[in-house]
Amino acid sequence: MKEGGSICGLNTAATLWCLAAVGACAGAGEMADAVFVTVLLVTINIALRPVSRYVDRKSSARMRREGFYRLIIACLKSHEQEVSALIMRELAARPLTLREMHTEETDDSDDVIMRVLIESDDRNRKQLVADITKELNVSPNVTGAEWAIASAESD
Repeated sequence: MKEGGSICGLNTAATLWCLAAVGACAGAGEMADAVFVTVLLVTINIALRPVSRYVDRKSSARMRREGFYRLIIACLKSHEQEVSALIMRELAARPLTLREMHTEETDDSDDVIMRVLIESDDRNRKQLVADITKELNVSPNVTGAEWAIASAESD
């Protein structure tokens, strides 16, 4: 399953596929193969558990260092492409990564709201995001921009 920017449950999925193969072997009368694959599967899962935990700890430590920020930008629908290009230029000039960008129409058919999720390799990048917001707010194509700290799972 995809969880934020990472995939989890891969070991469980692989184990289930192997168990299906064990069932197929047993159903086909290949008991020696079924027993061999079962022993191999249990051995691999037990032997690689410490490696899996190590990788999980490293991944968890990385997630604690990362920062996620949400930009909300309002602009006229006719300027959506220009604002999108401006966002991309501003992000390219900084050590920030675009995670997602969504555009929503408002009740006023001429306006759109752009929601941008930004990821940083460091939680201390608030000033960079504030600088981007400031640049967006001075653009004649933007009617308003604000930012907030976000979680990786936020919409």
